[in-house]
Amino acid sequence: MSNIHNGSRRLHLQRVFVEDVIKNNGKIVNLGCGEDPAQLQHANITHVDLDTYNHQNFVRADICNLPFEDNEFDLAILGDILEHAPNPVTMLKESSRVAKRVIATVFEEWRLPHDGLNIEWAKENIRKDMTDRGFTNITGWMRSQPTIQSTLIDVDEKTSFDRLPHIWQFTEEILMDIIKQAELDIIIFSKFEEYRDHEDPNQHWNNWLIVLRKCLNPTDTKTT
Repeated sequence: MSNIHNGSRRLHLQRVFVEDVIKNNGKIVNLGCGEDPAQLQHANITHVDLDTYNHQNFVRADICNLPFEDNEFDLAILGDILEHAPNPVTMLKESSRVAKRVIATVFEEWRLPHDGLNIEWAKENIRKDMTDRGFTNITGWMRSQPTIQSTLIDVDEKTSFDRLPHIWQFTEEILMDIIKQAELDIIIFSKFEEYRDHEDPNQHWNNWLIVLRKCLNPTDTKTT
């Protein structure tokens, strides 16, 4: 796998877990892969997204309804995807159905107006951005995004507003509750600073690293 050039800690951590599984010839599914910012191209990795991307081993599917068998994979990756999900509980349940472990990097979206789900606010802002930039449909707008235009092949317009913007402002309590509802055990739950603008202290990005497995006792989800 090629090197990451932007020095992102969250992308580095995704790759550390992936490379450990690949060393043991394990199978990985990269869910909501998008443009694959962590550059996880390998014969043992299946990439999944609602839109179609030019990746090796690509499957177009909804993460909440995956076309895979139970425990088909050793590891599922949710790289900065939960903050886009209208129903993150279902997404986590389905991810853990098809994989023995789930690793999620989760963005702390401090720019949203309040904690929790902000879907109507996000929809309004994405519509405004499309209109301001002269786009009449989601396809043209997405293909204008510099990070994805080189790998994007086709856009699923039926889900145009549900998956692209950040619609969650997570807190630790919200994430813990979502994990409990999904009936998963926590292996790692850690928060770290991803980026800080030293000239403007308000500009800072945090991420959680969360590693999960199926609950041994569904009534008692706890950190291990």
